[in-house]
Amino acid sequence: MDETLFLLILVGVSLLVNFITLGMVISLRKKVGGNSSATVSKKSKAHSAEAAAAIEAGVVFCRNCGAQYDSTRTVCPHCETAR
Repeated sequence: MDETLFLLILVGVSLLVNFITLGMVISLRKKVGGNSSATVSKKSKAHSAEAAAAIEAGVVFCRNCGAQYDSTRTVCPHCETAR
């Protein structure tokens, strides 16, 4: 019987903590002025376009000198080592 009571108290306390946390998150989102769906979709479209451009022309590091250069190049611009 004592174990059951302890379990019920534990579950109740955990639910209370979850509800308090949820309330805090909602109030902070309102204070910050949470993003509207239009703003989010514009940001995600811009991010996906940047990601696609980065995939096409990424950045690589030279094995010889460690320099960073554009992945469309076949040799390092600093030491002329082939990729």
